[in-house]
Amino acid sequence: MKKRIWIAVPILILLNLAVAAFVWYTFDKTYSSITVEAGTEVTAEDFVKRDVESISFAEDCPEFDTTIPGKYELRISADGFTRTGILNVVDTVAPTAEAVPIYMSVGEVYEAESFVTDVCDVTPVRISFEKRPDFGGYGMQEVTIRLTDTSGNETKLTSELYILKVKLHENYVWDITQGVPAPEWFLLKTGEISYAGTGLSFVKTDEVGVYPVWLDVEGIRCEVSMEITDSKAPVLTTKETTGYLNHPIEADCFVDTIEDHTKVTYSYKIEPDWSLEGEQDVVLVAKDSAGNQTEALEKLILIPDTEAPVLVGVGNISVCVGENVSYRNGISAIDACDGAVTVEIDNSAVDLTTLGTYPVIYTATDVSGNVASQEIKLTVMPERNEAVTMEVMYAEADKILAEIITDDMTDYEKAEAIYNWTRWQIGWVSDSQKENWVESAYDGFINRKGDCYTYASVSKALLTRAGIANVDIWRKSTTSSHYWNLVDTGEGWYHFDATPRADKTIVFMWSENQLLADEAVRRSHVYDHTLFPTVNAD
Repeated sequence: MKKRIWIAVPILILLNLAVAAFVWYTFDKTYSSITVEAGTEVTAEDFVKRDVESISFAEDCPEFDTTIPGKYELRISADGFTRTGILNVVDTVAPTAEAVPIYMSVGEVYEAESFVTDVCDVTPVRISFEKRPDFGGYGMQEVTIRLTDTSGNETKLTSELYILKVKLHENYVWDITQGVPAPEWFLLKTGEISYAGTGLSFVKTDEVGVYPVWLDVEGIRCEVSMEITDSKAPVLTTKETTGYLNHPIEADCFVDTIEDHTKVTYSYKIEPDWSLEGEQDVVLVAKDSAGNQTEALEKLILIPDTEAPVLVGVGNISVCVGENVSYRNGISAIDACDGAVTVEIDNSAVDLTTLGTYPVIYTATDVSGNVASQEIKLTVMPERNEAVTMEVMYAEADKILAEIITDDMTDYEKAEAIYNWTRWQIGWVSDSQKENWVESAYDGFINRKGDCYTYASVSKALLTRAGIANVDIWRKSTTSSHYWNLVDTGEGWYHFDATPRADKTIVFMWSENQLLADEAVRRSHVYDHTLFPTVNAD
C-alpha cells in the first residue's frame, strides 16, 4: 500500500506541472496589456503575442470605446483559456483644422468656432481665442485660435478678421427710379470704395429683387446684397382699338407708349363683353414688377368678322387607277382672326377604280361662320407601264419653271424658287420607287407626292433645266437611306434638301458648319465626304 502511494504522488505532481506548463505556455501567447492611440479599432487579435489557434473577446468582456482615452480591463479567450488583458487608450495627436477668414460689418460678433473649418480629432475639441478680437474697429486683425482636445493636446491656427465699412449681411435698399448708385452710397463710414469685377452686372434694373453687388472696399473685395425697389407707377398712353366679335384680344394691344423702370404687365379691370358689337369703354390696368399700377380708360370697337379663311395648297390631282390618294397632304387653311382652321374634304364622288375626272371639294369654316370652299379635279388615269423618257419628264419640269422662274432672277433666286415649289407642292408619303430618278421626278410632277428620293429627283430636274449646277448626295448608312442635293449658284457647293422635316427646319443652301451645328440635321445627313464635292464651310 505504501509502495502504491509513493508511486501515485510523483505522478500527480508531474500532471500538475504539465497542466501548469500548458497554462503558462498558452498565456504566454497573449499580451497582458497593449497601448493604442485613441480612435484605433481594436480586436482580440491585437493581443496575440505568438501563434494561437483561436482567440476572441470572452462573453463576459466589458464594452470599451477607443475614442475615450483610459484604461480598460478586457476578458480574452485564447485556445480555450480566458485571461484578463489591459487596454490602454492614449491620445497624443493634436487636433487639426483649416483657418478661414471672417468678413463682417462693424457691430457684428463671431465666436472662435467661426474662424476654423474641417476640425478633426478623435476626442471632443474646445475652440477658443488666444486673445479675443476687437469687433468694434475697422480694418484687418490677425486672430489666433486655440484647439484643445480632452487629453490636453493643443493646436494654434492664425486666421484673419476683416471689419469692413459696408453692410455684408443686410440688404441695401435702392429705388431704381433714382438711377444707378455710386459706389460711395454703400459706405457706412468715409473710406475708399469702387465697384469690383462684375460690379453691378448681375443687377436687373428692370425687375425688383435682391441682387449681388461686388465692391472693392479699401483693397478688399467683397459681396453685398442690393434690393431693387420701384416706387413710381407706370406712365402710359393708350389707343382706341378695333377687334372682331367673339375674339378676345390681349390688353397690351391698347398700349401706345409706356414709361416705367421695371417690367410691366397689362390686364383688364373688368373683362370686356366680346359679344357686344360696336363701341364700349374698357379700363386697362398697367402693373409693374413692384406692384405699382396705373389705370387708363380707352375705347374698344368690335366689328363682325366677315372675311373667310384662305385655303392653302389646294390643287388638281392626278392618280393612276387603283392607287390611293392622300387628299390632305400639303393642305391647310388660315383665317385672319382664328389662325389655323380645320379643312373638311368631300371626296364622295371619287371612284379610284374607274377612269375619269371627279370633283373634290375642300371647305374651311371659321368661328364666325365664314366659309371658304374650293373644288378641284381629281383625274384617274390608266395604269402607267411604259418607261418615262427624260424628254417627257423634262417637259413637265419646264411647265413648272415657266410658272416660278423669271429671266431677271439670279441663280440663287431661281434655286430658292425651286426649293419653295418642291418643298410645298410635293406631298410626303413614306415610300417611292428608287430605281430610276427620271421616273421618280416624273411621279413627283404628276402625282405631287413621294419620299426624300422624290424630293431630291424633282429638285434635280428643276435645277438642271434652270441651268444650275447640282449633284446627287445620299446618307452613309446600312440601316436607312436619305437623299438630297448639293447646289452651286456661283459661290461654291451648299446643301439643298427640300424634304419636309418634322421639326420644320428649312435646309436651303446650308454650309457644312450649319449642318454640323444642328444636331438633328447632322444625324440624318451623315455622308462619305470623299464621294462628293467639298461643301463650303461657312
